[in-house]
Amino acid sequence: MSQYETVDTLETVSLIENLRAVTDWAERLWLETFGSRDRLEGMLLCIEEAFVNLCHHGYRGRPGPVRLECLKDRSGFIVYRILDWSEAFDITQLSQPDTTSGLGMRPIGGLGVMLMKEMADEVDWRLENDANALSLKFNLNNPE
Repeated sequence: MSQYETVDTLETVSLIENLRAVTDWAERLWLETFGSRDRLEGMLLCIEEAFVNLCHHGYRGRPGPVRLECLKDRSGFIVYRILDWSEAFDITQLSQPDTTSGLGMRPIGGLGVMLMKEMADEVDWRLENDANALSLKFNLNNPE
């Protein structure tokens, strides 16, 4: 990610009550960096989904450290990185959920990750120094 400039970072704990502070932080940086509400709601849904999954599944309801980074480049990309030190888990390898069966017939799970993959231009995961590093990349030149 060396072509990116760090805009800001946020250190927090994986507790649901911190969700509002996380989404407020992400929204403030989006607006300060790009001054546009285009795609803002989609980005916020991705951040919310990633953070809630981390709280419930990554740390299994226990508090754990979380570091969020906001990065940008000159060509109109903004990247939100979410780092945690829970058990390694690559969400990009999850299979596509069943969206054809009735709701009562489907297995629970996977729709939030599908949403992130559809709303962000790129979703990337890697293990960095024992941390899960999830990157959500948005191209502000893409009007979707």
